[in-house]
Amino acid sequence: MKTRSPFFFIRWASVLAVVFASFLSPLQAKPKQPRMHAALDALHAARSAVDPIPDLQTALERLKVAATNKAGYRVEAAKLVHSAIAEVEAKHRRDADKLIDEAINKVEKGVASGN
Repeated sequence: MKTRSPFFFIRWASVLAVVFASFLSPLQAKPKQPRMHAALDALHAARSAVDPIPDLQTALERLKVAATNKAGYRVEAAKLVHSAIAEVEAKHRRDADKLIDEAINKVEKGVASGN
């Protein structure tokens, strides 16, 4: 019988690990608060966008349909996003960015509260 190199076994073990991991990936947990995470993604996009209004509107929509109030943070974030839209429309981008940052903070706290 031919003796196999130790690298042969290492290579096959790594192939099997990749195959096994690919079967497990669909079973990974989804975020518990998908709408809050979507709002957070939209707020981050708005922060760096040339025209942040579409991203702010998306964030506001996601916040409105998020389940429960998240210890009050969801409603506070929605108010901040609404104010940020008004500031962008008034051409006060610096003030809008501050409001966006505050809204990001509120959404993150809401996600952390787990309510």
